[in-house]
Amino acid sequence: LIEEEVKGKEYTTYTNSRTTDRPLKIGFVSADLRNHAVAKFVIPFFEELHKRPEFITYAYSNHGAVDESMLAIQKNMDVWRTVVQWSDDKLAEKIREDQIDILVDMSGHTAGDRLKVFARHPAPVQMTWLGYPGTTGLKAMDYLVTEESLLPGENISPQFTEKIIRLPRAFSFDGKNTIQPVGAAPCIENGFITFGSFNRLNKINREVIALWSAVLRAVPDSRLQMAAMPANGAPEELLAWFQEENISEDRLYFYPRSGFSEYLKLHNQVDLCLDTFPYTGGTTTLHALWMGVPTLTLVGKTYPSYQGGLAACQVGLNDHFIANTKEDFVRKACLLAENHMVLNRIREQLFAYLLESYDEKLEVVLNGFSKAFLSVWGKWCAGGSSEAFSISKEDINFKNNFPGWNNIFS
Repeated sequence: LIEEEVKGKEYTTYTNSRTTDRPLKIGFVSADLRNHAVAKFVIPFFEELHKRPEFITYAYSNHGAVDESMLAIQKNMDVWRTVVQWSDDKLAEKIREDQIDILVDMSGHTAGDRLKVFARHPAPVQMTWLGYPGTTGLKAMDYLVTEESLLPGENISPQFTEKIIRLPRAFSFDGKNTIQPVGAAPCIENGFITFGSFNRLNKINREVIALWSAVLRAVPDSRLQMAAMPANGAPEELLAWFQEENISEDRLYFYPRSGFSEYLKLHNQVDLCLDTFPYTGGTTTLHALWMGVPTLTLVGKTYPSYQGGLAACQVGLNDHFIANTKEDFVRKACLLAENHMVLNRIREQLFAYLLESYDEKLEVVLNGFSKAFLSVWGKWCAGGSSEAFSISKEDINFKNNFPGWNNIFS
């Protein structure tokens, strides 16, 4: 529908110099370059990208906010343009005028997107990254950037109109500046396991509650803590679902949506998070990791269903915290619930690992993107069409130095 709407306005010729021995102009289009969940991914990314002389960065911010995160991003851009009031035609023409070589969408189908501009194909090469776990559906979007650990071994190409670029690491989440003190796993003192969920209510459905309830029944003395509830308490429908599953209310703790620091502190009351499905957690799962709390996730065959899996893979916990079936989910929840000391040791080591490895992992992300940018530009200069490809760990000298999780479980 988007491409139908802009039919006849597409650009097919470009005046960009077809050379690879000059700095490339990279344009980033997003409504989230501000105090937003995306900021914790992109502030360090742009800070490091800005140091690389082979790139000139342009931001096309589709939001008018001026806040701490926006200013942190702006200072690491060579050119900043606030375009929220601009028409699609005007923005497309400015991108052409700026001679952008590679244009990056960071919104996908989320609030404030400018996909109608991308449908016009104003830049020679266009890609989508980070803001949305799925295809844009645009033939004009040449590439989608993701991690190699997304649905490993699966042919995911039919799910996307874009060609897939797989990187060893496609994102780095900065949790080190906002994290609260991490305490011991509460099960050590309580003597029982507290499961948790910090995902939004719109990710929680009847099927999710049925699976979580199966876990609660399989671990009879366990509790479930759910945050991000409305101020007036848990919705009646949610309570009814638990009732239908014979889970008594005294095993359920509900907390209303709160300020950020209070939200983080609630993780100190949880031993293990249970993920939603088929739309799994993203930023919430990463916040939990930085608070020492791993998430057990049920993965599916789509990008949104594998977000939780990507987070587990980033810290090397995929063997024990990724379930492929509901039965596997319950089995792994029981195994983890029986091992209080294991959960406590993971808690003790997670934050230290994330902190110590952060700079190294961020460099891996930047090295992968640098190679990807240069590769797609070289292909365009040579007159080639877009094709799926991967940047290997060997290409960027990346080695996973995970803690000895398997030793903990043995």
